Amino acid sequence: MSKPASYTCKNYLITSQDQLAALHPSSTASTFSLSDFVEYSLNPCYSALGCEPLPPSVFPIKLDQRIIMCKRHYECLLEFYRHAYGSRNHFDHYSNCESNQIFVNNRIEKMTQIFLLGQEYSSGSYFRAYYLENNSEDKAAFPGHILYLFQHLITINKTVITHTFAFVEWYSSYSSGSYQPMLNEGIELWNEPSSVLNYEYIIPVHCLYSLIAITKYRFTITS
Repeated sequence: MSKPASYTCKNYLITSQDQLAALHPSSTASTFSLSDFVEYSLNPCYSALGCEPLPPSVFPIKLDQRIIMCKRHYECLLEFYRHAYGSRNHFDHYSNCESNQIFVNNRIEKMTQIFLLGQEYSSGSYFRAYYLENNSEDKAAFPGHILYLFQHLITINKTVITHTFAFVEWYSSYSSGSYQPMLNEGIELWNEPSSVLNYEYIIPVHCLYSLIAITKYRFTITS
């Protein structure tokens, strides 16, 4: 398996903030849809932006004090918005944002945990999420590790939009490629997470499919 290709199915051409605003549902106006929420976690072509309505049981969300995001993680967040909304021209760095662009601030509010349809995700949880494999239309489940959960606010057309994300690390493909020697026992082998950060390390919590259990394993080679 390759690394997940999070937004392969998107094909937006954004020319104005009005079009950007039309992409997201207002958290105050939209009603939670269970079928839509389930689809976000099952169908990689039904990509969430992170601002779609969450299950009512999630609220109230207990948030920590607002903090400044570290520089490397902020760069991932900025790139996430540009890829997810399909617009590199409208989202700009907080240090040099122009008046006609969307200001992506570097302040976030972390949360200790979030309950999604009976599953409790928290910092340190191991999970799987469905994405398309690179250069393919095949759906695959990729394992990851949640470093922290957080909310981030941006303003589009004078409307404040709340996005709810997980900052994660992805386990890299097993060195033997697609061969999984223990698959018959219900066990998949993966290598340690990659240390190279990019926008795919930020995912909407809507994309978390399920919790998983992991353990370290080392083959013993005998002659």
